[in-house]
Amino acid sequence: MNEGGYIVKIINKINKNQKNIKNLYLLEGATFNGKYEFPVVSSSIHIPSGLVSFSDIKNETDYSKYVHFYIDDYKYESFWNNPKQYLSLLKKFAGVVSPDFSIYRNMTRAMQIANKHRNHALANWLTTNGINVIGNVRWACDSSFDFVFEGFEQNSIIAIGTHGCLSSQHDKQLFCLGLDEMIKQLKPKIVMVYGSRKENYFSRLMFPNVVFVFYPPRYYSTLGVS
Repeated sequence: MNEGGYIVKIINKINKNQKNIKNLYLLEGATFNGKYEFPVVSSSIHIPSGLVSFSDIKNETDYSKYVHFYIDDYKYESFWNNPKQYLSLLKKFAGVVSPDFSIYRNMTRAMQIANKHRNHALANWLTTNGINVIGNVRWACDSSFDFVFEGFEQNSIIAIGTHGCLSSQHDKQLFCLGLDEMIKQLKPKIVMVYGSRKENYFSRLMFPNVVFVFYPPRYYSTLGVS
């Protein structure tokens, strides 16, 4: 065998083996951004009329809503393990807020980056399958600010979740610090907020160029714009 033929054989073998790498196909068609090359989330231009938890999509009949993942990670680990299983069901809805695998402060940096990758990889795959996606932004403490805002478009619609982020005074301080940094880096036009509505966090005096749209958890009953 000549040298060129041998190299082609090796490349083909590598490509064949890559098909067995878990969820590598989720990155097909992606563009990448930042030091860690996260797939860029291209956010929808539509503001959802409502949100429904991934846990409840099998029983939901209002398909004008967007699906969200502001729930415990284990409740949608199956989505990561077998995304194709849920594709036809997710396509029934108006769109999806990108997954929210946790980025906890007590995680190692490697774990935080791995979960952010999963969030972006799934968002990219949903987009390539024709589903409207709004990027969900999640941060830990200030040491995570150098990577958690990568992979999002500026001047777009993004989503955040406050549930579980405001339990203590320290949590509140870190949330406000991250919110301020997110707006500085991403300059969003609209920020969707799932969870508690606190005017002192989302004041137009602090963020005059941002519109906040609030989506209360299921046990609340009002939707408002501030």
